[in-house]
Amino acid sequence: MSKVKILLVGSVGENFNVLSKKVNSLNSSKAGPFDVCFCVGPIQVPKDLDSDLPLPVYLQDYQPDKDAAQEKSSNGIVSLGKNLWTFQRTNDSKSFESYDVKLSNHSHPLIVASCSRHIRSDDLSNKDQPQCDILLSSDWPQGMEDVVNVDTEPLSFDLAQVALLHRPRYHVAPSTKFYHASPPYNFPSSTHVCRFLALAPVIQEKPSKTTKFVHAIGLVPLKANPPPTTAPSTLPCPFISTTSPVITNNKASTKFNTSSNSNSNDFRFNLGGNKRGRNGEGGDAEGNAENNLEPPDDPEVNTLFLYGLHRDVTGELQSTESSKVLTAFSKYGVTRVRHPPNSRTTTYCFLEFEDQKKALACILDCSGKYTIDGVELTLKWATQNNRKKQRQEPQYHFVTQAEAPNSTTLYFHPPKKTDDNEALDESFFKDVCTYMQNTLEDALNEGNEEDDRVTAETEPALKVELRPKETFAFLEFSSHAAATMALAAVTNSTDGGLLLEEPTNASKPAANLVGTTLRWAKGEPKQTGREKILEALGLERQHYPADSRTDCWFCLSSPTCETHLIVGVYQQWYATMPKGPLHPGHVLLVPVEHTNRGAWSLETDEWMALVTKLKLHADQTYDMDLFIFERAMDTKGGYHSHIQCVPIPKTCTSKLRATMMAHSKASGFTLRPIESDLGIETMVSADDSYFYAEIVTQSHSHRFLYKHNDDAPRSAVPLQFAREVLASVLKEPKLAHWKSCVLEKEKESEMASELRSSFSPMMS
Repeated sequence: MSKVKILLVGSVGENFNVLSKKVNSLNSSKAGPFDVCFCVGPIQVPKDLDSDLPLPVYLQDYQPDKDAAQEKSSNGIVSLGKNLWTFQRTNDSKSFESYDVKLSNHSHPLIVASCSRHIRSDDLSNKDQPQCDILLSSDWPQGMEDVVNVDTEPLSFDLAQVALLHRPRYHVAPSTKFYHASPPYNFPSSTHVCRFLALAPVIQEKPSKTTKFVHAIGLVPLKANPPPTTAPSTLPCPFISTTSPVITNNKASTKFNTSSNSNSNDFRFNLGGNKRGRNGEGGDAEGNAENNLEPPDDPEVNTLFLYGLHRDVTGELQSTESSKVLTAFSKYGVTRVRHPPNSRTTTYCFLEFEDQKKALACILDCSGKYTIDGVELTLKWATQNNRKKQRQEPQYHFVTQAEAPNSTTLYFHPPKKTDDNEALDESFFKDVCTYMQNTLEDALNEGNEEDDRVTAETEPALKVELRPKETFAFLEFSSHAAATMALAAVTNSTDGGLLLEEPTNASKPAANLVGTTLRWAKGEPKQTGREKILEALGLERQHYPADSRTDCWFCLSSPTCETHLIVGVYQQWYATMPKGPLHPGHVLLVPVEHTNRGAWSLETDEWMALVTKLKLHADQTYDMDLFIFERAMDTKGGYHSHIQCVPIPKTCTSKLRATMMAHSKASGFTLRPIESDLGIETMVSADDSYFYAEIVTQSHSHRFLYKHNDDAPRSAVPLQFAREVLASVLKEPKLAHWKSCVLEKEKESEMASELRSSFSPMMS
């Protein structure tokens, strides 16, 4: 079953051009291509629309001019232009409809329900409606304000009824200012969890995490009969309560029978949000206790759900750093208070006990209610919890995903053995690595035939490298996203934990792997700064697996030398086109004899003559200037001296100089312009590590030098520094890393032959 890749967008308003550019950009990015886009909230489509949208875009709250002719449609979906659609409005604007959205390359349509603003649902039937993949609405359902702790958005009781009837997998609505995402929550009689997304308005500026207006998801349509979805921990449905009907705003709650097998499982809407019903007012606490307080059938569940922390006006209870909840429940034997991750304040938390017996004693003694500092809180059994094995781990702080946002590394250690002296089988580490890599491959190949299976051998993004230690090991992934996906699949948590015997989203592991602890290895502090530097350059960090070659890349005597790239071999130096060239005229000058000394400390006559010829070649062949640079610093795996010469547009000299200086400063080293007429060979010695750059124009040479000193880190100059500068200046992010520019060998041979033909005559 293949997933439909979906983009969800907040209120577009008058920024249709921003929407168009964003959709085009995301569709052509590494995350794309996408199948469909849905926009919630008001939108104004230009009258002179010339749509260049690369995928179907559906508008939920499109309001045409009064005089505009309304096209009729048999399926309720109206075309506004190329790849632009809107859900047709009926004469009654206070209605909602469900649509089958058909997509190319997918045999099953998405079920999408769309609600107009200020919907009224007095005529809704009490009969359950079919579940939908996505519910689009202009308002928020009443009850959601408690979940995301926001009460400034338009709330709709009727919309909550629609949500409960249609039980969507994603409920998407616009937000007036900020981005909000709820934890997953359950609907009665539903096989899937739901998530509520409130997307910020579309803006011209680059959004932050709090003003995010685009969200991408992947779904197997319900009509394709996907397996039920679960989440490590889910909230109760925010739109229902087991209390008696209450009266709020002169409107009584509506009763729904959501059980197809029993008429005793009746749910009622809580009309008061966090004001009445959730405090128990108007309800029968005694008659309600039997249903809520009885322990679940699973004896392993030993966790209670505590709700209502936000009612404390002092803010102490809702603070995740406060110890008040733990202190208050310590008399019942609570071992831990667990808050939602990545939050400083929260409306709820989980109380963990040693066993179910102590949890039961607590909830029965409290009758489902507990008051701390005059604030009445609600206690229920947690819907899911199986932490028995996890309690075997030491109770200390583990690095969470939020604390390692740029890390591509996980660490793991084996299950605790009964015999501590038993030697660990060396193959264990390899088995864990293979299992994690297979998990990534299985996720990518979901729905693919066996013949079309993509593996780590053909797709570097799936590669997992092993770094074993004595009693534990590290796993290196190609990206943070890949590590997150694999970790969540085998432990049911993006923060890690124990490798499960039967993980929800991964194949069953071998018996000897069950109980392995997998956690994040926190990235180095400088990593965050590195990400910010690349972002300022308009680039993203590119992750590639470590190179497996152990021989020198540049020695002509090496059996794996890329001889098809060589342009010419001379007495002491040779010229070659590099792997992943920046330009068809990109040339490396390399000493024939292996040396790790900088080129300027070697004999310079021959290679300087080659540089002179390359300057002429760039001007006459490409009508370009020449950018010359050398990073003479030790690198992992050894270093063989080489100089890079790249033709560059004549119009970019000033920008290249400014960007290079700014990038060096941000990276933590000082690249100084050489103002004197002295040769660079007088400024460096054989033992020096340095970075040298020269921009050669028809009238002038701009030279720059950084010399390493013992107080600076050896990696002060990023390995791809010069490429990153050029990628930023030329607005070609792909150029920032040579591996993203590697060509097929046939194409490499063709380009090298053309370079050889144009350059060789200049050497005669």
